Amino acid sequence: MTIRNPADRAADSITNFAVGALNAEDFKIWSGSSRGPSDCDRVSIKPNVTAPGMMVRSAVAGSDASYNYYTGTSMAAPHVAGAVAILRQKNPDATVDQIKTALLKSTHDLGAAGPDYTFGWGIIDIMEALRQIDLLTQPSLQVAGLARPDILPGDIINLQPALKNVGPTAHNVTAQLSNPDLGLTVLNGFSSFGNIDKDGTATGSLTFDLAFDSAAVPGRFYSVDLDIYAAGGYSKHERLHFLVGVKGGRTYFHHDTGLVKFAISNYGAYGFYGEPSGNALAGSYIPLGFYGFQLDRDTNDLYEGALLIGTDSLHVSDCAHNIAMEPDNDFAVAVGGSIASASPGNLADQETSSIFNDSYAEHPIGLTITQRSYGWAADPDDRFVILEYILTNPSEDAINGIRVGLFLDWDIRVYSQNHGAFVPSENLGYLCWSNYAYTDSADFRGVKVLNPEGMTNYHIFIYDDIRDTNFREAKKYAALSDNFVSGTLSAVNDASQVTATGPFNLAPGASDTAAFAVVGGRSWAQFMEAEARAELKYNNLPTAADFPEDHPLPGRLALYQNYPNPFNPSTTIAFALSHGGHVRADIYDLLGRLIRTVQDGYLPAGEHRIVWDGADRAGRQVASGIYFYRVRSDDGSLTRKMILLK
Repeated sequence: MTIRNPADRAADSITNFAVGALNAEDFKIWSGSSRGPSDCDRVSIKPNVTAPGMMVRSAVAGSDASYNYYTGTSMAAPHVAGAVAILRQKNPDATVDQIKTALLKSTHDLGAAGPDYTFGWGIIDIMEALRQIDLLTQPSLQVAGLARPDILPGDIINLQPALKNVGPTAHNVTAQLSNPDLGLTVLNGFSSFGNIDKDGTATGSLTFDLAFDSAAVPGRFYSVDLDIYAAGGYSKHERLHFLVGVKGGRTYFHHDTGLVKFAISNYGAYGFYGEPSGNALAGSYIPLGFYGFQLDRDTNDLYEGALLIGTDSLHVSDCAHNIAMEPDNDFAVAVGGSIASASPGNLADQETSSIFNDSYAEHPIGLTITQRSYGWAADPDDRFVILEYILTNPSEDAINGIRVGLFLDWDIRVYSQNHGAFVPSENLGYLCWSNYAYTDSADFRGVKVLNPEGMTNYHIFIYDDIRDTNFREAKKYAALSDNFVSGTLSAVNDASQVTATGPFNLAPGASDTAAFAVVGGRSWAQFMEAEARAELKYNNLPTAADFPEDHPLPGRLALYQNYPNPFNPSTTIAFALSHGGHVRADIYDLLGRLIRTVQDGYLPAGEHRIVWDGADRAGRQVASGIYFYRVRSDDGSLTRKMILLK
């Protein structure tokens, strides 16, 4: 009953491959290995194959020379992935179905005759599988190199293609691009490569030149056909894909202006204290060597932190641990979603902005989340960090019943000596440390809901509630939605909390906001003062309504036509920002070459003007002609055209 997506798809035996874990010494199934039948139809055989997965010697994360023995399907699956790589070495043109079929047909049956719900078809045999795969008898050409640079709307890119041949010699090789998506234009799509020997690589005689429309949508892939030809009638068809916009990577930021030290990410996870090779109990669930949550001292109080969003028990997106005790990793960094930070910022002593979505979830809700964070340095505002989540529905259908919460597993002083409760009147949940005699309590840590909907759910879990296979999506959603805002944990234990708000209903294109303060205090008085100050600070943050009507804050990045235009020798570029963040403004020529960067750093919300004096990066005046100016922010990027006329 533990097989999960995508292995539970039941279209046929080779559509999705599930791998079971064996003891290599006696070929018995590991007790924790997933068994069938598939949850999808309760009939299809799962797993498909098995491989050694008990006591497998493996490298230790974060160490250059350390190894250990591990057990699990995570140890068995790499055997199958390695088998696929070996089979592809023999015939890179073999189809996916041919590879999987060869693996299934070559297995050694275990247990009862025929496929079963414990061993699948049996243990893999790579040598036998190789006999099921035919050798190549004709050229096999594939793209060996084609750079995919950061592409912004309006860009013209010049790509130098390279092809590799893993079959017999290919003569008179050529390649042609065709059938581009709307918004993508092929300026030059032909190149020749001459003869390419077996295992040889050749670079094209010409570049592939592609132009992306200025209205191209950041975050979208634009595609074009690639057809490769060689003498003797050989041809191969591929589809190339190019992402418009700067793909965001996982980034981190340390709030550390005041008494609080708190590490955040741009994918819905928090904490990150300790080193991978250290004692887990002294660090965080994801030990990356950053801050966890510290207050007044250098010891960490936060073992695990994650954002939870759900609409029902099937649609829950989060980065908290799952039933495999691994992060769910449901959030993907959006294009341009890397953390932009400012210290000091326009609204606080430290502030950040980042963007992610839940496209990595097994059942995505379909939301885009803009995360903003704020921290202050002066007492008494230096005991909390505010996390604000702007939820946007980019789809054409309404998304209703959205619940949002923070899951925080506090380890305060001694992790097994924590207890807590909630304060409904303050929309506040907390945990604290107590001695076993309950004669002393101190070091209060908690979460306060700041948005108008208030705290609609609050749960305290002890470790046994959410360990191993217990922290399923249904339990996570219940913690967000079951209207449970009562109860305390009076006996000390290893405890965590979920503090939730909502529900939010979003029409197509609509947005709404959930906001939380992560608060700390040595004493109850300090803690309550801090949570009250957090509410005051958040209520005083400016919104669109705080800007004069004649200069309204835009809903997103706005870029205006330069003036004068045509110009000689200088012109003014004007744009407006919906919120503060990192902004870059670049000048390009007609061929897409970067001429000059005129802005690269933090700017506050509002209107801005930049003057370009018509000079390049070396200070030389550029020639008359058409130029493009592009402004990039957390909201994306916009491009306009201008004319220099001397």
